[in-house]
Amino acid sequence: MKKSVIVVIALLAVLKLATLMQAEPITYYVYLTNHEVTRFGEIIWWWTPDTLNGPMRSNDYIGLKYSPVFYGWIITAKDEFRYYQPGNIYFAYPPTFNAPPFDFPRNWESLEAIATTHINDANGRNKTWVSFRGGQGVDIYQYPLGGERAESLVTHVGTNGRQVIWVDGEVEMEGTIDQQVTVAASGDIYLIDDLRYEGANEWGRWQEGEVDAMLGVASERNIIIANTEANGRNGGYDRAPNDMGQHSIVLNGSFIALNESFTFEDQNDDRDQYQGPTPDERGFIWLTGGIAQWRRGYVHRSNNVGTGYGKSWHYDWRLLRNGPPGFGPGEYLDVHGEYDRLLLLPANYEIDAARVGVLTIMPGATLKLHGVGSLLVTDSLIAIGTAEEPITVEGMNGGGALRVIQGGAYARLEYVNFAENIELTVEGSDAIVNKCRFGGEVSLQGLTDVDSSVFSQRLSVDGFGASKVSRSLMLRGLDIRGRGRSLEVVNNTITTSRGAGVLVRSGEGVVVKNNIVSLCRYGVVNDGQDEPAVSYNCMFDNSDGNYVDCEAGAGAIEADPRFIDRRRENFQLGWGSPCVDVGDPASPRDPDGSRADMGAYYFDHILGAPQDDFGLRILDFGLEVAPNPFNAATTVEYSMKSAGRVSISVVDLHGRKIAELVNGWQEAGAHRVVWNNPSSPAGMYILRAEGNGKAEAVKVVKVD
Repeated sequence: MKKSVIVVIALLAVLKLATLMQAEPITYYVYLTNHEVTRFGEIIWWWTPDTLNGPMRSNDYIGLKYSPVFYGWIITAKDEFRYYQPGNIYFAYPPTFNAPPFDFPRNWESLEAIATTHINDANGRNKTWVSFRGGQGVDIYQYPLGGERAESLVTHVGTNGRQVIWVDGEVEMEGTIDQQVTVAASGDIYLIDDLRYEGANEWGRWQEGEVDAMLGVASERNIIIANTEANGRNGGYDRAPNDMGQHSIVLNGSFIALNESFTFEDQNDDRDQYQGPTPDERGFIWLTGGIAQWRRGYVHRSNNVGTGYGKSWHYDWRLLRNGPPGFGPGEYLDVHGEYDRLLLLPANYEIDAARVGVLTIMPGATLKLHGVGSLLVTDSLIAIGTAEEPITVEGMNGGGALRVIQGGAYARLEYVNFAENIELTVEGSDAIVNKCRFGGEVSLQGLTDVDSSVFSQRLSVDGFGASKVSRSLMLRGLDIRGRGRSLEVVNNTITTSRGAGVLVRSGEGVVVKNNIVSLCRYGVVNDGQDEPAVSYNCMFDNSDGNYVDCEAGAGAIEADPRFIDRRRENFQLGWGSPCVDVGDPASPRDPDGSRADMGAYYFDHILGAPQDDFGLRILDFGLEVAPNPFNAATTVEYSMKSAGRVSISVVDLHGRKIAELVNGWQEAGAHRVVWNNPSSPAGMYILRAEGNGKAEAVKVVKVD
């Protein structure tokens, strides 16, 4: 028996979210928290200076104030957000509400058990200082708790292998990391200066493949940014905005406060002995990694007209595949057992004997399925990748099975690539398939909309209501049944079928037009009682006939479509193709404004060339602002790989638009625009740019 993957999709009108995948490690998020309020019930807001790049999850109500920016997906266990004077809040992905709570651990005995180095605090009398020395390893010092920091060396830890350092009591940390290491403590951990990977730049960023180091920091209490000169003590950001050495803190790693908070020291509360200047802005937290905390802690307060740090947090995507020693996922995540809801993030998954209610798959995920019974979905499937990060489904040990059964109302697949040992069967009432590639046979049953996809094996469609198959390439033919108002087969390229290119088995209101059917045994075959409406199709080299029990209809041609290179499966239309501009004149015009062509690919008269693969063009949108900080004016430079619409504007910290620099169509290439607004007061602003689906926000500072 053939080992393959069968995806049966049953669809529900309302997606019910229940138990989220419990296999998720705590390193899965750039931000993860159990409580969003203080012990006194105060909401800690995400506000305009905050930019979050990566997945975020909370078990509590998330508070949004003014205009924060979220480039990653957001998951909350609650049914809504809390708002305070919302402005232009930006979400790159629709938020997910009513998710089940994340099962937050309260201690980490396993880290202590596997630690390669144990440091004792002499029953609370000593504080430990952990200093990373790059390629030279780690120096660990101790001095009396409450006393001055002193270089009293306790031990040195080398850079060989993955290491876990366990410390009893309080810890101070700083330095440059050139190894894979975790530091865990039973007491508070104070960050006295940057913790930056060797090879990272001034803001803690690096290019993929340039950094091998990985740091884990785990406290059973708080992780605290210490009020040091290096971290911006006494208003360091306002005092020396151009000197990162006197303000801000750069953090690389995964930081976890199991029972308390990630926060900062000396917040200028009335009860604090320390009282800083007014304001006491200490800079930014430049994080590349992730933060998990039991209770969200303040990193900025309104005290003294502003105290603390803004946030620029970027996820270290390596944490999805490999974490710091002791608490990271493995290279492949195992999915097994029952889940009411399964969320698969961009990582590699090995799946075997799993049963899921609602399956959601994010861009970049790879599913490796074991055996014919590997995955059963009982409710709905949402698998939405991107051109840059498609979703991949592969079979292991000869194949697997992704099956979705009775009860659903919605399924959507976009930018999903199925391997050749994967078969897809959809049963339900609403299935959308867009820009996907299928290596195995596909059967779609229900209200179906297929667009711009490639089918290497035969496609079978049994459509309810107004269904449609368009702009797709089918290399082994198409079987169709239609029930309801209509089933349209429009602008497809169908080739190399051993039987019929298009076989109409049954159904009323079947329309077949603007297609190219070539190199099959038959072209269009009617095997039902109702004759389909066939017109404006191109037939070529179908060995046993072009039309069986149906008529060619108006606009039909029989000619070589002149594909670019059919032997290499390039079925775009070349120069002089007879299929250009001869489709049904009543059809929507091609994107270049000309009359509809026949086949899946249209010939672009503007470019004077065949269209790119289903028009999946990628806009590279680069943005730089200099000088920053600036005095009178600053220049914004941006570049695009292809032409598109661009919007660039400047807003203040309350989300109010200060200036609109660009708003309209821009040609490909490099561009620049100057922001010169002498009437705007000194301070921080947010420059926001959007172009053809790409978005970026840059903080700019105007000084006197």
